[in-house]
Amino acid sequence: MNGKKAGKHVGGFTPFCYDVTDMVKEGKNFVIVKVDNKRHKDNVPTQIFDWWNYGGITRDVLLVTVGETYIDDYFLQLSREAKTGNRKSSNSKYIDFSLALNREEAGQEITLSIPELKLKQNFVTDDKGQINSQLSVPSSKLELWSPENPKLYKVEIARGDDL
Repeated sequence: MNGKKAGKHVGGFTPFCYDVTDMVKEGKNFVIVKVDNKRHKDNVPTQIFDWWNYGGITRDVLLVTVGETYIDDYFLQLSREAKTGNRKSSNSKYIDFSLALNREEAGQEITLSIPELKLKQNFVTDDKGQINSQLSVPSSKLELWSPENPKLYKVEIARGDDL
């Protein structure tokens, strides 16, 4: 950004982002994105293979404005078992939820919502700006994903009034 390297990403099919706040200047700015699809012996695909690895940008490149504090990363996954404090029930499934803000800031309200399951729960970040929790969902409400039935749920995660 503006002649400075924001970062490097390896892999053509995974999303990535960089904080370029300190690189943006008043007035006009410019962004250069370099794409390299050269083959290397230690990469996939290797130097010898029977198909051509095309290169280029296949997805949007965006410059997004966010507040000083924002959700930097999150993780949501069906759990194999109940964690301490939750009573294991054959009528429930458990969802592990973790989140990290871009900075250590306690007391930030985070809302996790899965509308189709009528699930909406509020959390508060700890002194590290993180959340590590587990939710209980009635088994009868949750439809598990499978190749025969690739069920997806819309998940909304918001900080404060951000949405």
